[in-house]
Amino acid sequence: MANLYLKVFDDVIVVVEESPADCSSAIKKLNTLGKTHRPFGLKYDDFQKLEEPFLSMVGELLGDRYTDKAENLFRKFFQFCLRYIVEGFQT
Repeated sequence: MANLYLKVFDDVIVVVEESPADCSSAIKKLNTLGKTHRPFGLKYDDFQKLEEPFLSMVGELLGDRYTDKAENLFRKFFQFCLRYIVEGFQT
């Protein structure tokens, strides 16, 4: 299951890297992900609880390369994803 979530984040990064001026396809993917979670009894704020585990996982993967700057960048990336996942969840 974790692989599916990592694939979503990876796909979003690829889309943003390919077309940083147009993130609409990444946003659409994140909205769709949010919509698919509605039937599971989640609340929109449950997604926020995933931020620290996400950052911890990234920290483990990057090891010594996980600096304060890297943490801040991944935190911003998570918040970007969270914004559009929750938007999809609520629509």
